[in-house]
Parts: sequence; C-alpha cells; structure tokens
Amino acid sequence: MILLMLIAGIDAVRVLQGIREQSDRIRADALARTSTLVLIRTKLLLSDTFVRDYLLDPDESRSADHNRELHRVLADLEQGLDTYAMTPNATRQRWLPV
Repeated sequence: MILLMLIAGIDAVRVLQGIREQSDRIRADALARTSTLVLIRTKLLLSDTFVRDYLLDPDESRSADHNRELHRVLADLEQGLDTYAMTPNATRQRWLPV
C-alpha cells in the first residue's frame, strides 16, 4: 500500500511539473504577442500623426519629410505584423497594401 502511494505521489509530481512547463510556455507566448501588439499599436498611432502632418503642413519640403517618415513607419508596422504572425497561436489577415 505504501509503495502504491509513493508511485502515485511521484506520478502526481511529474504531472504537475508538466503542467507548470506548459503554463510557462503559454505565458511566454502571451508576453511575446502582447509586446508585439504594443509595438504595432504604437506604430499605428505614429502613422496617424505623420498622415496629419503630411496633409496639413503648408511647407512642401517638410511635407515630403513627413511622407518619408510615414512610409518608414508603415514598413515598421508591416514588419511588426509579420512578427506577430510568427508568434504561436496568432492569426493575421493582411490589411496593408504592398
């Protein structure tokens, strides 16, 4: 009887260790997705600023600078979306023009 309890205890510890490892993987995946989404959100808000500045700036040379910055931010945004698509359990639909 004691041997059976010992085996059950060892098995329970093994199962709990597996659950803990799975939980750690899930947490790491969620953290990776969250940090990527924060980056995407930041780039999206920044692109809004550059669009506004591009459209409203009366100086053509500064307007062209805003346009270049907008394209740079959009490239960063696309890269962030691609990074998010590679994270586990992430699905992505393409919404930015190429």
